[in-house]
Amino acid sequence: MEYFNLNAFILGALWFACPFLSNIIYSLLCLFYNIRIVEFSLFYSPWFSLHKETVMRTRFLLGWLPLGCRMKPLGYDYGDEDKDKMSEEELQFAFFNKPKYLKTVFNFVTWFIYILALSIALALFSGTDDLVSELSIIFSYIIEAFQTMFSDNAAREDFIKLTREISTDKNIVLFGFILLTFIMLLFSPITFMINWYSNNEITKSTIQKGLSFALSVGIFWLMLWKIPKFIFSFFTFSQNVIYFTSFLIGLFSVGLVCFYATLFVVKNISQSFNDSKME
Repeated sequence: MEYFNLNAFILGALWFACPFLSNIIYSLLCLFYNIRIVEFSLFYSPWFSLHKETVMRTRFLLGWLPLGCRMKPLGYDYGDEDKDKMSEEELQFAFFNKPKYLKTVFNFVTWFIYILALSIALALFSGTDDLVSELSIIFSYIIEAFQTMFSDNAAREDFIKLTREISTDKNIVLFGFILLTFIMLLFSPITFMINWYSNNEITKSTIQKGLSFALSVGIFWLMLWKIPKFIFSFFTFSQNVIYFTSFLIGLFSVGLVCFYATLFVVKNISQSFNDSKME
């Protein structure tokens, strides 16, 4: 009996690479524009964190909920009242005192990472230079998946046949990664919508906020219930447990390595900086 699935493990590791690279790019942008990084976290940590440490005034957190990573610059989401409370020393390192276009750049970093990852995966998967054609096939396949998700069993049989046609003699890990990154790209706007409806600006009406909230709830329902339920329905209970567990092991193991490697590098930079000041 199979107790571990290597393909699911690798898929989890690959998936983690995307949000981690986003965090790294955010951090490099902050360093370039002289913005203080308040928090650098891998995975989310509601109620508690697995590891917490402060280095060079930056809080490093290792969470337990595998829903992504977070990098928080000083003053990124501050209101006018918060800005007034900030000290003169902190103001020069605050995000809101940097060029206005920087926030737009931040908003598109995640999209850029997923697009880059999708392009590389498509090139490796297809083995050809015709990425547009391969992308069209994947896009059509995802549309077929959504249609099947809300259809009867007859449509499911056709979808299974289509899946076998596309994935036969191809790398199944790349195929899964392509689908995962494509779906993440489709659902990336959820972050903007959540920030939008949670904003208390009087220029936004209650109806506008209500519609945005309803749309966000619908996307969460698709991502966390409908799509996983649809995918898991093609496998037995034991297979789902093995695949999901292997995926999480791959995700967490690479996450642990990346977290402590990042902490090690930052500590060494901090030590070198302190040593140079003492000379």
